[in-house]
Amino acid sequence: MQTEKKINQIETKTTLEQQAFEAKKGFKINLTAYAVVNSMLVTINMLTVPQFPWFLFPMCGWGFGLTMHYIFGVRQLGKQAVA
Repeated sequence: MQTEKKINQIETKTTLEQQAFEAKKGFKINLTAYAVVNSMLVTINMLTVPQFPWFLFPMCGWGFGLTMHYIFGVRQLGKQAVA
């Protein structure tokens, strides 16, 4: 009985570690895309209509999503994997 509990705890911890790794990997990909796309949007904005900084709207929206991805994905799973 006790060995089964230990095995289940180890499997659960391994699964959480894998999920944390995948969340970190997904966040890094999302962050890279955020940087590349927003760099292009800033460039396009400055070349076409420099009087109005419209690039801030998608940058802030995506930035909010990126922040939530970090808080509820990477950080939460990281804490659970360690515990």
